[in-house]
This record gives sequence, C-alpha cells and structure tokens, in this order.
Amino acid sequence: MKTAITIVLAFLLYFNYASGQELGLVFYNVENLFDTADDTLKADEEFLPGGERRWTPSRYHRKLASIARAVAAAGEWELPSLAGLCEVENEEVLKDLVYGTVLSAGNYGIVHRDSPDARGIDVAL
Repeated sequence: MKTAITIVLAFLLYFNYASGQELGLVFYNVENLFDTADDTLKADEEFLPGGERRWTPSRYHRKLASIARAVAAAGEWELPSLAGLCEVENEEVLKDLVYGTVLSAGNYGIVHRDSPDARGIDVAL
C-alpha cells in the first residue's frame, strides 16, 4: 500500500510540475469519524446512538460538513488536489464525506486502507 501511495504522489507531483500547475495537499486527523451503524467486527459501540457518545445521524452529518469545510478552507476555498485523512472508520464514511458534502465539487476518488486496529480507525486519501 505504501508503494502505491508513493507512486501516486510521485505521479501527481511530476504531472503538476511539468504542467506548471500548483498542487494543493492537505492532511487531516479527523478524530474518530464514525458512522452510526454497528460494525460487529470492530469495537465501535461508543459511536452508536445508544453508545457512550450518543452518536446520532445528525451529529455525524454535522461532523462531515465541518470536516469538508475545513478541507476546503485549507486551500483558501480552492479544493486541494489531494487530501490525506486518518481516524476514519471505513470506506462508507469516506463516500459520505467525499460525495455528500461540498467536497463533491472536487471530483475526488477514494483510496482507503482497512487497518488491523481493534476500533477500526483507518487511513485514506
């Protein structure tokens, strides 16, 4: 996975350098970006509606919107070319963030790695 990410980054950097375009990069620890669905293979009970944090769909969508605004603002309202994220629960959360917020204007794809972490926190591009 590290090799694939390195190759993608090298390609992006070279392509943008050769074309004279600027490349905007942002890295963001989104701190426990969990949805409200129970994943029986992960210790995510804390982030369920009946869990310790009383995680609701409304709170989840507010957090998505807040993260999207922060990523957009990192480039002075020009969306970055690439965003690295850590502490995301799964690929579905990423899809909600990328396709269901202001980030949908960025024509982003998703690269996600399922980590062996017991809580299920992952990294993504």
